[in-house]
Amino acid sequence: MKNSYSYLIQPLFVSIDLIIINVVFLFIGNEDYLNLKFLIYINLSWILTAYFTKFYIINRATKGLRVITLIFPQFIIFTTVFLTYFSLFIQRSVIRNEFIVLLILFSLIFATKFLLFYALKIYRELGKNFKRVIFIGHDSSTKKVSKIFSSEENFGFRNLGFFSDIEYKSKEYLGNISDSFSFVVKNEVHEIYCSSSTPRDTLEKLIEFSSTHKLVVSLIPEVKDLYRKNLEVEYYGSTPILKVKKLPLEKREVRIFKRIFDIIFSFCIIIFVLFWLIPILFIIVKLDSKGPLFFKQKRS
Repeated sequence: MKNSYSYLIQPLFVSIDLIIINVVFLFIGNEDYLNLKFLIYINLSWILTAYFTKFYIINRATKGLRVITLIFPQFIIFTTVFLTYFSLFIQRSVIRNEFIVLLILFSLIFATKFLLFYALKIYRELGKNFKRVIFIGHDSSTKKVSKIFSSEENFGFRNLGFFSDIEYKSKEYLGNISDSFSFVVKNEVHEIYCSSSTPRDTLEKLIEFSSTHKLVVSLIPEVKDLYRKNLEVEYYGSTPILKVKKLPLEKREVRIFKRIFDIIFSFCIIIFVLFWLIPILFIIVKLDSKGPLFFKQKRS
């Protein structure tokens, strides 16, 4: 399924913050910051802290107040990790300069995050970076969410209409639920919102279909559904939306982290284990049998 470039927003925000961090430490800090060990430490600390505080997890309905509640935990933990560096590697007391650097860093990232946050909202109000959505079912909950999407243009949703097995005389009515599958493919829909009255078998088919076509399926729930472990809750205004939780390896940041870990771990095994293990194996093989260390033959 062709998608918008929303998947690039989070990496872009991370890159901008890392550029700010490195520029501040390199040009405003002192000589203690001008070494590779410190820069690796501080960059990894920021990324890991952001991962655990969910600093970059901001959806289209996120409010400005939520951004503030993300900034402060991130900086409290990051400041602690930053100051720990001096006791671990330099063994000197923290001086006034460190706090000045942190204050400048905090101010720049605070201002940049809000600037980008509201710039993105304005960009979406102009009709850019939008997502095409449809609704399955037509009840009070889907009507409410549809109204929110129409009134909050900065969310960046384009409501194409709804499907229902009950026929409606409405210009937004697109057909029976069975027609939705072909419509989604033809119109490159990004997200499907289902009412709580959607039949279970239909919902299961939609989830399977969405997995194949890389779509997002969300459920507008009843109260009892809010506590299901396999679903996560987002709020659009005061209306809760349930999204199917992604498996760990479906998350981009987890895949990146796993890939980095695989490379580093493999490199360490090659350098610290195989460099002495292979010669020993070679000697054992030569003592026990003839032939080269590595057996090879053509496949028949």
